[in-house]
Amino acid sequence: MKVERFDTQKGIYCFEESGLSTGFHAHPAIEIIQVLEGNFTITTKNASYSQLRMAVIQANTVHAFDGKSCRCALMLIEPLYTSFTSIVNALGVAIPDKTVFTWKELNSHEMKTFDALVEDLIIDKPVQDERVLKCLEFIPANIHQDKLLLPMLAEYTHLSASRLSHLFKEKMGLPIQKYISWVRLKSAIEISLQNKTDLQEAALAAGFYDPAHFSRRFKAFFGLKPSAVYNSRIVQD
Repeated sequence: MKVERFDTQKGIYCFEESGLSTGFHAHPAIEIIQVLEGNFTITTKNASYSQLRMAVIQANTVHAFDGKSCRCALMLIEPLYTSFTSIVNALGVAIPDKTVFTWKELNSHEMKTFDALVEDLIIDKPVQDERVLKCLEFIPANIHQDKLLLPMLAEYTHLSASRLSHLFKEKMGLPIQKYISWVRLKSAIEISLQNKTDLQEAALAAGFYDPAHFSRRFKAFFGLKPSAVYNSRIVQD
């Protein structure tokens, strides 16, 4: 997998890949997939979309990807500065009322580079709650601690642990501990890319307990084991 962009500050991650196939997974980022050659299939819990040239998938949507016969560009955008609606609107589609939008054919307007697409996005800051925003600042800044626990965040936001847990899931669409794992995972990948280190070694530096813990979270977020990416030497910048 070729890494074109990995920007944890802006929450934008761009990749290029050939022959990718995943199991069911979900991540707290909006996903845009656009073919460079061939076509792909997206399967959700309720439907299957085949012979696709492009798709936009809402954050935290469980899905599987079959691109064994295509080369594609993938972009993950964390919904901190934009939204699923803004992205779909930027592609010239009416305001969506579902979590997956797909295209079997693309016109010239839709076939934008990802950089051009980002420039067109409406920055609407969908996360408005100041207490959740404080968590989103605190977690990355402290992610390398061995134990980053809910009580620490509750004290920081002046909420009870149960209230913060409920509020975070309501606003972000996933439990706070799962979000912490997501931030650890991004940190591990960033460490590996910057320092040219083994991904498992970087995972320990990012606060995962052991390689098995890292592997489980990686598969849950991306639908494949980290060995499928790293050991084949296809993670590169």
